[in-house]
Amino acid sequence: MLRGWIFATLFMRSSLVLKAAGKLQLGPLPPAGFWETRMIIKKSRFIARLGACSTLEEAKDFRAMVCDPKANHNCWAARSRGGELGSSDDGEPAGTAGMPMRAVLEGSHLFGAIVVVTRYFGGIKLGTGGLVRAYSALTRAVLEEAQLEEMVEGLTLRVRRVPAAQVSSLYRCTGQLGDVHFAADGTAEAELWVPHRDLNEVRKELMALGSQVEIEEGDPGDQDHLEDAETEELLEDSEESEAFQDEALEQWNELLAEEHMEARWQGGK
Repeated sequence: MLRGWIFATLFMRSSLVLKAAGKLQLGPLPPAGFWETRMIIKKSRFIARLGACSTLEEAKDFRAMVCDPKANHNCWAARSRGGELGSSDDGEPAGTAGMPMRAVLEGSHLFGAIVVVTRYFGGIKLGTGGLVRAYSALTRAVLEEAQLEEMVEGLTLRVRRVPAAQVSSLYRCTGQLGDVHFAADGTAEAELWVPHRDLNEVRKELMALGSQVEIEEGDPGDQDHLEDAETEELLEDSEESEAFQDEALEQWNELLAEEHMEARWQGGK
């Protein structure tokens, strides 16, 4: 009961007013490929970047692309299109960065998104409550910059033995094309995520590429399945954060209680 109240309060206080039902996804990305917002909190500089990721493996790639090794912390939280979650405190006290960021993503009903918050320490410690407030605020702020839309359901098609001369046709198919790889015989293979409404048409287009083309249909959540050991490492920080979930929730509860008392004191002035 207490946990439900804490999460409900956190999400109700968020300035994001999103649809309570249904899944959301990111709309067309800006030219930079991600949204960005910046804040200075007690001399610490924070930069939040929001990008798209179909899988947690893609989230890892985005994190590597935008993080700054010279920064003190590059904390992140992600939710794949299939609903898998990952996060990292990246050196901040356990439960004060990745989990609050992840909670905002979950509360926004957003799928297929990753937020990376980079912090440059300014010499003043924020404390546990201050860190939770800061990372939550940065995540909410960058989400407010983004264009959101109703999530389109679909599945992944694995396409193999595509003639090299026909590879360009893959890029014209409706959907999200993954990396294209070439086999020893010179043919190409790739994974293509396709909205349900376009499946029949895309199948016809792929079959027209040649009689030897092989098409394997995956499950709707297959694109979010972790397929290699390297990606499994991505979840280690998430599991570590979950081990401190009770502690973080207690900290959030104390924070809310303090702010409630402060509001009552100010109201009585």
